[in-house]
Amino acid sequence: FSSWVKHISQIDLPPASNINPLQDSLVKLQHSYRFAAGGQVGQLALAVNQGDAAQVTDLLINQAPSALLEPTTEHIHTQLISGYQSYISAIEQRADTVSCIQAFEQFRVLCAVKQGGQSVYAVNQMMMNLLAKRGWRTAQPFYPGRPIMITQNHYRQNLFNGDIGLILPNVDGELQACFLFGEELRWLPLSRLPAHETVFAMTVHKSQGSEFDHIALLLPEEDSVVLSRELVYTALTRARQTVQILSTQPVLQQAVQRRHQRESGLAKLLMENN
Repeated sequence: FSSWVKHISQIDLPPASNINPLQDSLVKLQHSYRFAAGGQVGQLALAVNQGDAAQVTDLLINQAPSALLEPTTEHIHTQLISGYQSYISAIEQRADTVSCIQAFEQFRVLCAVKQGGQSVYAVNQMMMNLLAKRGWRTAQPFYPGRPIMITQNHYRQNLFNGDIGLILPNVDGELQACFLFGEELRWLPLSRLPAHETVFAMTVHKSQGSEFDHIALLLPEEDSVVLSRELVYTALTRARQTVQILSTQPVLQQAVQRRHQRESGLAKLLMENN
């Protein structure tokens, strides 16, 4: 085990003084149940994990059509309309509640940043404007089809930071928030909603633990220290089937080549305990 730690972290641990049955036992999890290793997502994830920026861009560009697009307003609009088409149709055709929620959960825009030109805020505003042109009442605080994400734990309502639901009419035609947990459909009056926000787009950080059939990853036009290999890998591996990246090639390549430096203090603790 100590040799493996040295190889991975470059930390030279002293030999263990006590031998126990678990010494040098190690399990490495390599099989993904979310996506196939040989598919688009699997190949991209492997290339990103290895820091092979050239391979990442080649895999994206050589697809037909290309899965790497400039982060322009036009391209973002196209991704929003195509990605959320099933959800839009479900809401406009007044499909049943479960179908609406499942349609929304097929796709998500993931952003590296929350504010700015290519951000969660910008994408949410774009999507609301596009829906308003279709007759949706997005200028109102609550409207049929509005997706929301809980941003603060609320134990009394059994809702937690990151939970996602839709605003929909209940059987009496009254707008309420609806959440689907497994096979359980839970309705909540709007007056009892904890802190929340619109969630056509979300940060990569907030998406951890989630999975979608398709994702569009939006990176800023300018390079930033928040962009890293780990961020790109996390975003890619939220997808079961396909990935679209909206970024310039230089920004994407710099992100894949940049490692996030963690300051956990683990190395110091390991040395002190031996």
